[in-house]
Amino acid sequence: VVVNDLLEQMETDERFIEECHRVLKPDGRLIVNVKRIKSWTLISPLRGALGLTYEEEGMVRAGYTEQQLFRVLKDGFDVLAMRSYSRFFVELADTIVRLALRRIERRGGDRKKLFTIAGIFFQIMAQLDLLLFFTRGYNLIATAKRRAWRPRNAPILIDGRSISEAVLSKPAV
Repeated sequence: VVVNDLLEQMETDERFIEECHRVLKPDGRLIVNVKRIKSWTLISPLRGALGLTYEEEGMVRAGYTEQQLFRVLKDGFDVLAMRSYSRFFVELADTIVRLALRRIERRGGDRKKLFTIAGIFFQIMAQLDLLLFFTRGYNLIATAKRRAWRPRNAPILIDGRSISEAVLSKPAV
């Protein structure tokens, strides 16, 4: 099952993942593509100022962090890989194309011409993104293998963190 840019639109994303689990074969795979929430970014404030918000795009949430996506998948899937992609320049190109698309739709223009030009523009921006290899992208793609559904409720430490958070983060002060 491939879920592309849909999970952010679901009110109950856990129930949607349960349904994906139900329809998959016992050894099936789930590939999930979502927007990634970044703590520091230039694109999000720019999109907000231009009126390109996630609510306007019909999404319930802005996206997921790696931990949030893992929590949604953990009960019925073993997450095999999680990678980010689409860095600053591609997202800037996407913002420009979305603005142009909005103008074309208002005027009743030719979308095909926009997408032809945008394809070339995206190729150039993708090459510029290669210079930002040290940063994480604005999208996440996770690959998970189906397993028996078993709620995994991690024990919570006294300071409110899970064991995995305690192991992966700095000590609480």
